[in-house]
Amino acid sequence: MIWKYKIDLKEKDAIYEIEKILDLRFPNDLLKYIKVGNAATPEKNKIFVCGNERVVASMLSFNKEENIEDIYMFMNHVKMNRVIPFAIDPFGNLFVYFVDKQTVGFWNHEDDEYEDSALDIKAFFGAME
Repeated sequence: MIWKYKIDLKEKDAIYEIEKILDLRFPNDLLKYIKVGNAATPEKNKIFVCGNERVVASMLSFNKEENIEDIYMFMNHVKMNRVIPFAIDPFGNLFVYFVDKQTVGFWNHEDDEYEDSALDIKAFFGAME
């Protein structure tokens, strides 16, 4: 996978801190994508989720205070839903990982609803066009 505009993770313990805040563990497959694609845009960024074409504008940044979309902007909302936001579309909606289901989903911020793609992390990134 080719990533554009990547910003390196500044703090090696950033993921651990976020896991503590959210009170959950990141799956290893998701961690791999976060580490190689922090705040980056995947070259192939279109995917069908629940019958709709979606665009991954960028992965969220896991660095604090960079004045870009980062995971910290969404912490309060997602903590209660046991999801890990990891990417955003051009309209402010999130791609999330459902911890309990171990699948990737989509959160529409306008109606505050989640859709489950039924894809695991590898299948999600592998299905991007």
